Amino acid sequence: MNTEQEIKQFADSILIMPDFPIREGLPKDYPLHFSKLCALMKEIYLDIAKDPELWGVISARKLFDFFSCLAKSGVVKNQQLAVCADSFKKEVKKAQSTGSAPVTKYELIISKLADSGFVFTSFAGKPFGKDVAEFTVEYPDYPPIIETMKQFYDCWEDIRKDMKEKKGDYVFWNANHHDAYRFYYLVAADSGKISMLQRISDLAHFRNAPANVTEFQKAFYEYSQRYDAIRYEGHYNYKSKLVIFNPGFWGLSQGESFRIKIRKMSGYTSEIEKMPEVISEAFSKDYQHCKGCNEGCSYRVSWTYKGEERKGCANICFTFSNCDLSLIPHYWRLIELEFGLASAMV
Repeated sequence: MNTEQEIKQFADSILIMPDFPIREGLPKDYPLHFSKLCALMKEIYLDIAKDPELWGVISARKLFDFFSCLAKSGVVKNQQLAVCADSFKKEVKKAQSTGSAPVTKYELIISKLADSGFVFTSFAGKPFGKDVAEFTVEYPDYPPIIETMKQFYDCWEDIRKDMKEKKGDYVFWNANHHDAYRFYYLVAADSGKISMLQRISDLAHFRNAPANVTEFQKAFYEYSQRYDAIRYEGHYNYKSKLVIFNPGFWGLSQGESFRIKIRKMSGYTSEIEKMPEVISEAFSKDYQHCKGCNEGCSYRVSWTYKGEERKGCANICFTFSNCDLSLIPHYWRLIELEFGLASAMV
């Protein structure tokens, strides 16, 4: 995928939510203003996709980083963002707010944003010089957007702090922090009021997942709620153990897969053999070992399937890609057998 396609796809994935429960401290009309911000960002990304070089943009995240640098360096006064030039120049060199690369050629971004309706004072078409102590940013077509954007980035900084301190909703954001780049409303939402099923729908939208994969994800999560000891944290954990690793969940219809981490299957292969073939066949083959792997490796696993000895690496074994809803109980049955899990539901 080239840069133009990536940015176009990124623009299409931006969600415009006219209403959602907001974080404490935000104004009641924040969702309305935020929906206007998202619509504007969508338009801007679509314009960038036409010719990224004119914007000095090499990835879909650079614009987000640019606005983050502005927000960290400024304060809102009368619907304008008053930005300390020295602070801004330091921020664009490190883009610390997102941990990504420095925001180079920011003067190209400012020039193009001016074409999109933003007004920057003290800007002469080149990087700010030493003679500029402060500049302002406003959006006359819809003035509240400036404060709305500043509040969004302030919320994002709070989330980043929680991630470092392992507080609040940090588990979800650890797994999905890049989705903030899409101006995800959850950043400014009262996260405790946004259900996991809603979040799964959001993530499916971001990843352009087909309807059948989205429904599988939702049903898979709902089935997991039968077990008191299972937690969904981007992956599925049993207590402190990662049991279902699913980086490919969203691409199941495109050949990607998820992995179920089990090691004791020799004790229940007789039941595995009775499962649907699309599941049982995962146990009928060996799995490639790491280069230099030896018999003493703690990740080595072995099992007997239909009388044949099989070997594999616990970090590679047992991948599945079929998202037929009828298979979900069988997938979870593997976890039940491995860990002696009992369903909390009758």
